[in-house]
Amino acid sequence: MNTDELLSYAIRHFGRNSISKVNNNANIIAFSSPITKKWFAILNLDPKSKKLNLNCGEFSETIKDLPGFSTASLVKDDNWVEVSLLLSEQKIKQALEYAFKVVLMTNKKNNPEKLIYIPDANQNDEKNVYHEQKLDFKNWKKSSRLLKEKINLLKIKLI
Repeated sequence: MNTDELLSYAIRHFGRNSISKVNNNANIIAFSSPITKKWFAILNLDPKSKKLNLNCGEFSETIKDLPGFSTASLVKDDNWVEVSLLLSEQKIKQALEYAFKVVLMTNKKNNPEKLIYIPDANQNDEKNVYHEQKLDFKNWKKSSRLLKEKINLLKIKLI
């Protein structure tokens, strides 16, 4: 996976505000959680040594020995690993998503904000495109009671 594809994916998946330069260095890019503001990935864009380091928490000890993973070189912390950009696109994306979730789970404060994941939709398939809709909680208990009654009726008919 080349770095342009990686950055494009990260911006689409984690948001533009999650990507920033480190110390005004154009070659070092940090990916951070929109909630905790903690870094979950660092990408070195230097053409001589392109590297991706991820914060995988305690799981880093387990994956450091797997093919394509090694000890982090950009961050000197045991929770970080280096991921080879020669791995498949799918594996790099999975590793990035895992690191993102690790950092989100470090949030100790109650947060009124909620993250909503909206998967990529096929442009031609209108059924899968996300559309905002209002939830009506006034009838929530009533509808769940009616659903339980219908289920009970079905059980009786099946017996």
